[in-house]
Amino acid sequence: MNKKLIVLLLLLSALSLLIVLMAVLYNPLHSNLNFSHLEATAEKTLDVQGRAIGNKAIRESTRKALESEISEFKVQWKSSEGTHDERRGKGGIIIPTTSSKNLPYNEWIEKPYNACNGHFLGFRNEFAVLRSAMFINRDQFSIPCNNSSMPAYSFNMKNEAPHPMWIRNLQNAELKQSGVNVWRTPAFVFKRIEAHNLYHTACEWINIYILSRLFGFDPRNVDVLLTDDRPSNVLDESWDTLFNNVIRYKIFEGNVVFDTLIWTTIGYHSPAGIDPKYLQREFKYVDEFRIFFLDAFNVQLKNLAPNCDSLSITIICRRDYMTHPERIQMNGKIHRKFQNEEEIFATVQKQFPNANLTGVILEQMSMKAQLENMSNTDILIGMHGAGLTHVLFLPPHAVVLELFPEYYGTMATLNYFETFSHWRNLTYFGWQNFDKSNEFPNYYTKIPGDVIVSYCEKIKEIICKINK
Repeated sequence: MNKKLIVLLLLLSALSLLIVLMAVLYNPLHSNLNFSHLEATAEKTLDVQGRAIGNKAIRESTRKALESEISEFKVQWKSSEGTHDERRGKGGIIIPTTSSKNLPYNEWIEKPYNACNGHFLGFRNEFAVLRSAMFINRDQFSIPCNNSSMPAYSFNMKNEAPHPMWIRNLQNAELKQSGVNVWRTPAFVFKRIEAHNLYHTACEWINIYILSRLFGFDPRNVDVLLTDDRPSNVLDESWDTLFNNVIRYKIFEGNVVFDTLIWTTIGYHSPAGIDPKYLQREFKYVDEFRIFFLDAFNVQLKNLAPNCDSLSITIICRRDYMTHPERIQMNGKIHRKFQNEEEIFATVQKQFPNANLTGVILEQMSMKAQLENMSNTDILIGMHGAGLTHVLFLPPHAVVLELFPEYYGTMATLNYFETFSHWRNLTYFGWQNFDKSNEFPNYYTKIPGDVIVSYCEKIKEIICKINK
């Protein structure tokens, strides 16, 4: 045999052996992790988080907080060797101890319910982390429980949440199973409820972002497993853009075991969710999330103060269309539309004669196009609706005017976008119609001209003071 070929084969054999050894040593399921490996993992976590947020103009204090937390974690690890499984999950997950208070929402992951030797961790009765979890079908998973009893755990969820069914159907499995495919990347599992709605979907994206930060993952490098049968819609592209890999459950053939699988809390149960209990007055990751989102779509941040001689004003226009096949009973009729759209545009333009006034129909635009528009918008005007989720992506100086019809709840209860504005420190105005004569068939509402003039004058006074 040719000597060069022999040498090549020997090199390939050595390389293969090295790969196998590395796989064994660094396998997240390997139980004999030494401290040096943990320390490297912690440092890697800091490095990943630094790349994800530290180089995106987030304050240096964030990095110092992360450094402090990892330093504290190392000390606690050394003083409690042998108990690392309680706070370090498989797949690189790091569970901060109860004394770590550096990250917002740290209470979300304090004092987890621990079952099956750490293969099931329940948090706040709203989400759970499964280790070495086998995906059986859209509603069924298994974890290694050995001689332990299966988790006696419940979830505080309504609104079509799948978690109660998932925990009822959870099965026992062998830790080492033959003939399985192992999924190494941490994965968040969702059964979407409002897949077509930007607001409700953004709540789910926010949940992934928060849990990624808390568990030490780079949110750009996590996977998402979707277990629903929702038809394709315009937001599918955004899922694929934001996260590493979005998996539809039907593509799986045979058994798949996830190193780390997170049953994520549903969108309704989110800091941005519809339940007043969860609509907190602060979302402390809001600026990071904005940067993460715009960066994913390669949209440049523009934080310059506005020029009152050339403001950019966006008005969201709503049109009848079939939002989702499941809403066929609505016959494509959309609520909360402007009855006097042309008058509104003419009035705003008269108040801001030099402004670049744009009307947008968001469902007809790609997400990148939407973000490019909104990230440059000084004044955003729209009827209450999912499109106002873009308050999260407006420049820091922007002003928001939200309008409500008479028939659709109240401003006090439907305060999602007012809250978003509060998080962003944006100026917010809201107006609701109480005159039934301004309501027209097929969900059209007339906005009186004097109302538009009045709010334009208030907005002009506020936004133009920035330049004085």
